[in-house]
Amino acid sequence: MKKKEEDLLFDLADANIAFADRLQEIARQLHFKEPENSQLDRNEKALRANASLLQSAAVSEALSSSKEAKEKIAAATARTEDAAEKIKQVKDAIKFTGLLLSLVSSVIVGKVPPVLSAADELLNAALSAKARAK
Repeated sequence: MKKKEEDLLFDLADANIAFADRLQEIARQLHFKEPENSQLDRNEKALRANASLLQSAAVSEALSSSKEAKEKIAAATARTEDAAEKIKQVKDAIKFTGLLLSLVSSVIVGKVPPVLSAADELLNAALSAKARAK
């Protein structure tokens, strides 16, 4: 059921209550002393019962819609988490490739300190990626 239909149920319930209140008000204005089980009394109680049923139906439908929305949000969140994980994996691969290129260029240049530094960074990145994968 759509939001407009839920609103319509609430509006109908409010109308039933308003009509029951109006019946009661008219009876008071006329100083009408009806018996407890008169037709007026039964009509008023029926209107209030209908109002309660309409309100219950509207609330039930709203809760159902809310549950469906929560399920859709949960599914979207799961897809987003999967995408974020893939992005992290691509980021790690790019970082690893950059560090590998840095190591290769250091080896080509032939200077020991940059080679050791690049190798250390590459090793730390590999260990960090392995720890996150667990």
